[in-house]
Amino acid sequence: MYVGAGVIGLGIFLLGYLLRKFAGEAKIGTAEVAAQRILENARSGAEREAESKKREALLEAKDEAFQLKRDAERETREQRAEVQRLERRLIQREENLDRKLDGVEKR
Repeated sequence: MYVGAGVIGLGIFLLGYLLRKFAGEAKIGTAEVAAQRILENARSGAEREAESKKREALLEAKDEAFQLKRDAERETREQRAEVQRLERRLIQREENLDRKLDGVEKR
């Protein structure tokens, strides 16, 4: 009788051990899958963030290029206006000199 109880006890112990082992392995497998999923999410999140920063930097570069172009065009317009102003002034001086020369020649 004690032998039978010992065998039953040993069987229950082995059954409990195997159940714990399989349950532990299942938990480990689940944890590995969860860890893999977390890593994939982190990677995709980092990739999205990098892509977002890349787009933001590109947008800033385009904006800066636009500002530089606009400033250069404004400066060119101002320089042209100044050249035209100086040309008009020169023409007026030439006309004044021509009038004075005509006046001197008439005398």
